[in-house]
Amino acid sequence: MPKEPNALSVIETASRLGLSKDAVKRRIGTELVGYKDPLTGWWMIRLSSIKRWEVQKKAEIAAAKADTA
Repeated sequence: MPKEPNALSVIETASRLGLSKDAVKRRIGTELVGYKDPLTGWWMIRLSSIKRWEVQKKAEIAAAKADTA
């Protein structure tokens, strides 16, 4: 079974997070940790950063629902 990669491309990240590619690029360095792949020149987003972002957003949504309930 192949090991999960430690980083995803901007397109894969955008798809996973439900964001546009531009939104992902704007978040690199603030909310998402990314680096430019030296071989391809593509921006890659670290998987640990993506997972942390997902957890944070779920917590924000849950807090917003609790406020309105």
